[in-house]
Amino acid sequence: SPPQPSRFQGEGADRYRPVPLHPRPGRRGSHPRRPVGARAYRYFSLYDPSPGCLIEVGSEHGEGSTRWLDRWAGRVGLEFFTADIDPKVHKRAAKLTQGARLCSGRELLSRVVGVSFAYLDGFDWLLPADADRLWVADQRARYYQLGLERTNRASEAEHLAEARVLVERANERCAVICDDTFRERGRWRGKAAKAVPFLEARGF
Repeated sequence: SPPQPSRFQGEGADRYRPVPLHPRPGRRGSHPRRPVGARAYRYFSLYDPSPGCLIEVGSEHGEGSTRWLDRWAGRVGLEFFTADIDPKVHKRAAKLTQGARLCSGRELLSRVVGVSFAYLDGFDWLLPADADRLWVADQRARYYQLGLERTNRASEAEHLAEARVLVERANERCAVICDDTFRERGRWRGKAAKAVPFLEARGF
């Protein structure tokens, strides 16, 4: 069963599954009606934590996720770890938390037990509208330097691989948030397009 939500009931709260970013309006006690975008990780605070650890795959690039998750984990008594394969990103994360690790999400998940919360936001996924932006070219170049190919297929495969390890390391009560993942024409799209159905099929 999932960690019990402390302040609401509704879709995503009473199920062992990722929390939706765009809740259906009008449902009593549903999530806040505004999308949270890059701050989806804050939904963790709606749950009463069970003993264990909080994992972030993909340390922050300045948007605040690592700092917020580290502080929240400290307040509620969870051990916090954040993983990134980019030494530059890891160096910044190490200034924010003692839980920063220079490794892949799969490596980190394989080293821990008792995961109560997991925020999967690692390998980037590209929206078609952003394909020609300059920052995407810079990002691709950085992935190449790290020995990786920055493609949506690779992103989906990596998140699925992380999910496979996670199911072996998760507590009985565990909440998962997959960032940059959405429904389109009845199908999952984004980073965790393959990971979400895999997790749902296993009771998440």
